Amino acid sequence: MKKILTSALAMFLLNICFAQLKTPNPSPKSSISQTVGLTNINVSYSRPSVKGRVIFGDLVPYGKIWRTGANAATVIEFSTAITFGNKEVKAGKYALYSIPEVDQWKVFLYREHQLWGDPGKNYDASKVVAETIVKPETISPKIETFLISFDNIRNDEAMLTLAWDNVLVKVPIKVNTRSAVMESIGKAMNGPTASEYHRAANYYYEENIDLNKALEWSTKAVEQNPNAYWILKLKSDIEAALKNYKEAIKTAEKALESAKKAGNDGYIKALENNIKDWKNK
Repeated sequence: MKKILTSALAMFLLNICFAQLKTPNPSPKSSISQTVGLTNINVSYSRPSVKGRVIFGDLVPYGKIWRTGANAATVIEFSTAITFGNKEVKAGKYALYSIPEVDQWKVFLYREHQLWGDPGKNYDASKVVAETIVKPETISPKIETFLISFDNIRNDEAMLTLAWDNVLVKVPIKVNTRSAVMESIGKAMNGPTASEYHRAANYYYEENIDLNKALEWSTKAVEQNPNAYWILKLKSDIEAALKNYKEAIKTAEKALESAKKAGNDGYIKALENNIKDWKNK
């Protein structure tokens, strides 16, 4: 009886030791968040490493669904509606799956996102929300640990990039920023501050929507805050874009004076270069 109790106690203590044992995950969890325009995009995934193995065409077979990572399905979440593969996708969470091939990849969003790995035999085509076909690129040096990132970020789109081993895949994601911004500007223009006039003018200028309207708003921003060199600089940029270089130089010189008082070397250099350039027009 004593031996039985001793053995039971030993097994109990051994189980406790195993329960407390912690080792590194060979494919650690990771996440990335990126704002594109006014849309927040979050990706949660696990990052496997090459470790001397042949990846595509072997560890990750061609022509079969890949979880685009390791362990649980890679999950991507959008705070607003987006466009993926020319199809509008509602805000929400989706699994990010892919089917690698030598010369093309199919990347798609899957409605069921709480899966371990890929759907396997339970794959249901009706749960594919949107898909796109992209061309893989060969890169050097190789990427040891699988990486998801965002590149070429603009107000209305970004590239979701998948990189592992010597392969890079770029997946375009588009967002409808303009309509949201236009609605916001419309509401703000009921009693705008100098900052709101400035931001609205800057958006119209950067997106080349209506430079005359941008100049109108920038002028009102200057009226409310006449010594703000960043506001004056934008006004001069808009005037130059309208080819009114004489006024652009005058405004830039006022901005330069304010920038020097503030000691902002970046603005000072940019304004001096602009004035020099516009005097030659």
